[in-house]
Amino acid sequence: MIQQFNGYLAVNFATDAGGSVSVNTSGPARSIIFLNGDYEFHGQGLNTGSWTPDQAATTGMPQVWASSGLIDFIAHPDGSVTPVVIPHNVTDICAALGV
Repeated sequence: MIQQFNGYLAVNFATDAGGSVSVNTSGPARSIIFLNGDYEFHGQGLNTGSWTPDQAATTGMPQVWASSGLIDFIAHPDGSVTPVVIPHNVTDICAALGV
């Protein structure tokens, strides 16, 4: 199955202490879900997401992030990820929130 994401999307991350960070995450992006359970995400422009600690270590990205530019990765049913293209412009959302 192929999903295409277009249009405008803004995401607000907030803490219980009242801090917040809003990001434009309008993409565009495309995801493909394969019969073997793999999930490929191919994003251009503005994107956001989150990783488990192991996935963050594999990709070299923060656990909760916003990015601009090309990102492409494959997530596997066992929870592992294979980075294909990791963007250079990445914001660590937790650091921006001071947590």
